[in-house]
Amino acid sequence: MRIAIDFDDTIFNKKTRAPMENAVDAINKLARDNEITIFTNRPDYQYPDVEAMMIAWGIRYDRIICGKPSYDLFIDDKAQKFTSWK
Repeated sequence: MRIAIDFDDTIFNKKTRAPMENAVDAINKLARDNEITIFTNRPDYQYPDVEAMMIAWGIRYDRIICGKPSYDLFIDDKAQKFTSWK
């Protein structure tokens, strides 16, 4: 399965500047049997910052995509509302 995970406020808590609670373990568990893409609306020049945080926290992933399309509303048949990693 291919899984895309948003970075800001899904993996990275912008208020605490640390990973969201349980994010590291949950993502690494998903990465055992799945392809993980981290995506963010951050511009391309912030790719090294995102990559450095992922490496420092030990989060497994296959690729990072910067520059997610920015819209007011996404309609997607595979979307799932994120509430927490618990």
